[in-house]
Amino acid sequence: MRSSNTVKKSLITISVVLVCLVVGVIGFSYISLSAMKTNSKDINLEASKPEGKENVNFLLTGVDIGSSEAGIDNASQRTDTIMVVSYDPNLKTIKLISIPRDTKIKINGKNAKINSAVPIGGAKLLADEVQGILGININYYMQVDYAAFRSIIDSLGGIDVDIENEMNYDDPAQNLHIHFNKGKQHLNGEKAEEFFRWRKNNDGTGFAEGDIGRIKSQHNFMEAVVQKLKTKRAIFKLPSILKAIAKNTKTNMAVSDIVKYGLAALKVDKSNINMSTIKGTAMYIGGVSYFVCDPKGSSQIVDDKSRESETKSADVKSLKIEVLNGTETGGLAKRYKDQLIRNGFTNITTGNASKKPVKETRVTLYGVDESTASQIKSKIGIENTELVNNKSEKFDVIIIIGEDFKE
Repeated sequence: MRSSNTVKKSLITISVVLVCLVVGVIGFSYISLSAMKTNSKDINLEASKPEGKENVNFLLTGVDIGSSEAGIDNASQRTDTIMVVSYDPNLKTIKLISIPRDTKIKINGKNAKINSAVPIGGAKLLADEVQGILGININYYMQVDYAAFRSIIDSLGGIDVDIENEMNYDDPAQNLHIHFNKGKQHLNGEKAEEFFRWRKNNDGTGFAEGDIGRIKSQHNFMEAVVQKLKTKRAIFKLPSILKAIAKNTKTNMAVSDIVKYGLAALKVDKSNINMSTIKGTAMYIGGVSYFVCDPKGSSQIVDDKSRESETKSADVKSLKIEVLNGTETGGLAKRYKDQLIRNGFTNITTGNASKKPVKETRVTLYGVDESTASQIKSKIGIENTELVNNKSEKFDVIIIIGEDFKE
């Protein structure tokens, strides 16, 4: 009997300690986050509480330099990073979806990049555009300054990364100087920010996929951060992490919701955290480089059943294509024509470029619908592609093969 009573007392003691710990963590979280600019008046987007057990979608933005006295949502600050975190309370999963800052949108009827949405129309305009891309409802918005990013990484004791590219970039306007050699390195907060933001060097070299390559690198970094947050030692880092978040974050969320979903996120197994990027392709339009989104493919990232019939496959057989050889290598256009035929194209003529040599291979699409442009580009297999709104009388696609072309 004495042994049984001892066990019961031990269980009661452990239960009380655990309850106290939970209450303590929640209480501390409330106190720490009370300084955060929650329900901030300069965020022109109201929070939308989810109903029942539906997915909860958070729109997160990372901003660089800017004046705190700027207009709506610190309008002078550039939205350097745009992500949606979708939490499924039923399956206990998290989907983190990155949106390239060069994603093409329309503002006042004109082409624009999505990272200009906040400076022009605040969080509401950005949320409207993201909702249109992903076909979801945005419940909450958070704007995080890079100072918070640096502090969080420092609080975790830094992060180990394997740097795959030589990085040499200087931007005096932002006081941004990035210099890394290839190889494994341990990064503190300041160095982690530099690594996180790098896309290309001053000489133009960088990620072959541009911002998409940068996002992939960011995802790898965030996986390392998540792994470190999941360790038992991370609980002792909580005070400094929460202080960093509170000091450098603006949101339309209440503290109670931040604590609620923060604790829920910590319980999600890392195997149930998926990171991806919206579907689409980089393309020149009017001489400006954009990321042209594929709405169907992007919405299916969140919901596999959404927009199943909205976007049709590109009818490549109907396209009139001209392939011009801009090199001195004989028969190159003919051999590439054979490759295009294998990829489903049928109406193809070949010839020589009017001026030789052409250094860079390029593709021009005339009057092709944006919703199918990325599919066509994928089948053509050439990165340097420009979309022209006006139709051509003779051809829908003109491909000029340059000296950089690899068979």
